[in-house]
Amino acid sequence: MLRAINNLKSGPGGQMSYEQMLVRVKELENDNIVLRCQMKPVVVYNKELGTFEYISNPIPLMSTVDHGGPSEQQQVQELQDIEDFIASLKAWLGRSENQSLTVRTIFESLDLQNFGELTDAKFEIALRKIGVDMRPKEKRMLKEVLDPRNIGFMKYRPLLRELQGIPQLDFISNEVTRLAVQIVEVRDLDEPLFKKLVDPNHLEMMTLDQLKESILQIRNEHFKMSSEEVEILFKTVTKCQRTLGVNISITKLTERVFHALDALIIDKMRDAVAKSMKPLNELFARYDANKDGMLEYLELENLLLEC
Repeated sequence: MLRAINNLKSGPGGQMSYEQMLVRVKELENDNIVLRCQMKPVVVYNKELGTFEYISNPIPLMSTVDHGGPSEQQQVQELQDIEDFIASLKAWLGRSENQSLTVRTIFESLDLQNFGELTDAKFEIALRKIGVDMRPKEKRMLKEVLDPRNIGFMKYRPLLRELQGIPQLDFISNEVTRLAVQIVEVRDLDEPLFKKLVDPNHLEMMTLDQLKESILQIRNEHFKMSSEEVEILFKTVTKCQRTLGVNISITKLTERVFHALDALIIDKMRDAVAKSMKPLNELFARYDANKDGMLEYLELENLLLEC
């Protein structure tokens, strides 16, 4: 106890303000969590379900994004958007002590009818089995994405694919997707051409007003975006609810748009293959000319045309 009290002393005369003490207590609590995890295994094999599950108390995810505040605030505050949630979940599952978690089989073990959906309660149980305790806002964010019709069942397969590194449209904002579909896809642009179109003066960093003017210049019969929608796009990419004194990186915007394009292509591929009556391995074997297990772009294009 005396050691803990001494650890809290800081500053002139060994005094510490109330706010500083709260910060230090939180740091000690986090250190304690890490020590407990190191002292005993937290992932065990569930023989009944055939899954490797987290058995310690689930903990809230910590943000991987620098929101400009102290680190302890990032640890206790709820995650602010779905992309931050996904990034934090990937970081959690990527920790060495969690890599044996069988995420897919945990979700599937709770989906007895194999519908690809779970009730809200079962979805929360699945997350707790991988060590994650969701806070209220995070539950709402995830439900809006995975149960948009609010029918009481959440799709878990898009989440699993996203965690595997397969981009999913479910987790991409409508404004970013529209740029991918109505600008990049329609005009068949690559990344340099898209950047040149949006940022012809090579500013790289733009204010909201500059972005609005840029988007206004590329409007046509296929693409229109209101001032309010551009502001949503700006806040989504900058991850900041403020606009005054904030600039958007055109490089980051480009990355987000082409990530959405990847998700769109994958979505179209999945739909095409699902509608095809031929097994996927048979289609791949037919168009893999050199039999190296890889499809070149033209080979993949021909495969999709057949689908």
